[in-house]
Amino acid sequence: DTSAPFSFNGTAVSSGYAGTVRVGAAYTFPTATTVSALWDKTKIQNDTTATSGSRNAFEIGLKQAFGANSIYASFAKAKAGDFTNSGAKQYVVGYGYDLSKRTTLKAYYTKLKNDSASGSYAFYDNGIAAGQEQRALGVGIRHSF
Repeated sequence: DTSAPFSFNGTAVSSGYAGTVRVGAAYTFPTATTVSALWDKTKIQNDTTATSGSRNAFEIGLKQAFGANSIYASFAKAKAGDFTNSGAKQYVVGYGYDLSKRTTLKAYYTKLKNDSASGSYAFYDNGIAAGQEQRALGVGIRHSF
């Protein structure tokens, strides 16, 4: 939760409120297959323009481990709801290698596609136009403390 001033999808809100409820779960089967799901609801109150609204988003994921190796994929969708410029889809596929119980090397490919009528999400600070898409490759290391 946050109070003003803040920005939502490139629109400055000088007086208002933003709140998010997010619920997620994952289950790993005895076959080392993990399924996951996440639901997100964001509410915005913009006192400057006397408007408010909400939007829902979800993500589903699948991971299969093979010893120290794993492959994974996920799909996420943000529905436009009451907000313009807030509908998009994201796809991710990746590979992980466990160096130890707490350290993993990762590589992934992701595609983010804004809805044609709305959506201004981007991997970086500057949003891309509605209907446009971005793709990215990433590598990293994750260490859990």
